[in-house]
Amino acid sequence: MRLCFEIDEKPWPIRLEQRGSKNSFRVTYGYQVDDQLTYEQAASKLGEAIMHRAACEGMLDSGGPD
Repeated sequence: MRLCFEIDEKPWPIRLEQRGSKNSFRVTYGYQVDDQLTYEQAASKLGEAIMHRAACEGMLDSGGPD
């Protein structure tokens, strides 16, 4: 696994990793691990994790989707 992107802040780090295949990714957000994702699936999971963290930290006006 190759680390592609990381927000290594406590309490819930976010990581994007890629296997040898160009279309096999893992997204880790705290204890949640989504593995063997396509590019599109990984992009969606990574975006969800970043937005959820931002909402939890009070960085968004709303706490979630409408």
